[in-house]
Amino acid sequence: MYSLRISALSASRLAETFHVAHLSEHTIAEVEEWTERLADAAPPPKGDGSPTRELASEERAFILNERIVTKASFEYWASRYAFCSVEGAGIKRMYPLFDSQMLALQEFARIEERIADNQLAEGILVNALKARRLGMSTLAQAAVWHRLTTQTYLQAVTASDVPAQSSYTFGIGKLMFEKLPWWLKPQLRAFSNTFPEEYELATGCHVWCHAGDSKRGMEGERGQIGRGKGPSIVHLTELATWDDTGQIDSALLPTVPYSPRALVFFESSPRGRNNWWHKHWLVSMAGHGRFTPIFIPWYAEPRKYRKPAPPDWTPSETTLAHARRCEEQGPRWLHRERVDLTREQLYWYEGTRAYYEAKDTLGDFLQEYAADPEECFVFSGRSLISVEVQQRIQDGMRPLAAAFEIAPLMDVEKAKVLEGRA
Repeated sequence: MYSLRISALSASRLAETFHVAHLSEHTIAEVEEWTERLADAAPPPKGDGSPTRELASEERAFILNERIVTKASFEYWASRYAFCSVEGAGIKRMYPLFDSQMLALQEFARIEERIADNQLAEGILVNALKARRLGMSTLAQAAVWHRLTTQTYLQAVTASDVPAQSSYTFGIGKLMFEKLPWWLKPQLRAFSNTFPEEYELATGCHVWCHAGDSKRGMEGERGQIGRGKGPSIVHLTELATWDDTGQIDSALLPTVPYSPRALVFFESSPRGRNNWWHKHWLVSMAGHGRFTPIFIPWYAEPRKYRKPAPPDWTPSETTLAHARRCEEQGPRWLHRERVDLTREQLYWYEGTRAYYEAKDTLGDFLQEYAADPEECFVFSGRSLISVEVQQRIQDGMRPLAAAFEIAPLMDVEKAKVLEGRA
């Protein structure tokens, strides 16, 4: 689905099941031509999904081909059929992706291959710690609706911190659903556009839109998101600012099945230390639980955060120190041998930092546009030590040369005895 290898195997199996001798990957131009040609056969909204006219053999073959290939490959579905809004500039295809979105998608592929190769009864569960406006919510909603429209009998939950933000995020996915051509869009059996929103599809799939401050059951009862639903697909965002995060551990996560069909995407910027999101991130970093941590830094998307630098501009020492930290820490998270920030990126960083510093909100900037996860949380929340002093300490830190453990001689001798018995 996300891995090219897994997608090819899945497509081959599906082709054999449906007795298709050859599958084709049509170009966007070809898809547009077929979409126009088949428009007059679209079923009525309240019909049974049958086309309004007899389809030619080549039309039936095209539709079957697209249903198989989109089911097997998220990239094929998203690049040809997923549409999204463009920050106030209309609607366009989701592809080409941002580099930051490709980074998350490549992590999906690695997890998927690990599950397949080790025959694990597990799905893809990720924590995405990220900077702003890097397309994570769009990618997550695309992944949610790809599964809802290509598979059957799945339950999904999406939620943000408050109802308005939840509806906005859910709207990203609803737009993708509405823009699908009729041969890829399941019939809508029931829906509610009042909060909490929900869609029920004729394929047996069901999706609910909730919020972190939602209530369920008796008046005043909080923290029941996902209870009684058993969702295998979950997208939660803005987790650092949720009112009630206890419901995630108590009501939601215990219901997520151990299944390759499970997809759970948690995303948030830092926004505070020692809160639920920070602790949840640290647990996944330590390798405990089911989640894989993904850090999506601001410099993962060079096309968005950049600004042309004047010829006579020289980066400040603070900017250069940040660049060095990005170059040291970036390869681990961007999965590259080398990470180099461009002159345009550094100029954007320095100018934007100066803006926040002038407004006495430097901490907000540093936690959102950090070099690594540790730096995100170092500058998040409030501290007795000023952000400027923390920054100078951070910039002056040298790489750890060695670590030592000091233990009483008695404990050392006891350990030797125990090792000898073993």
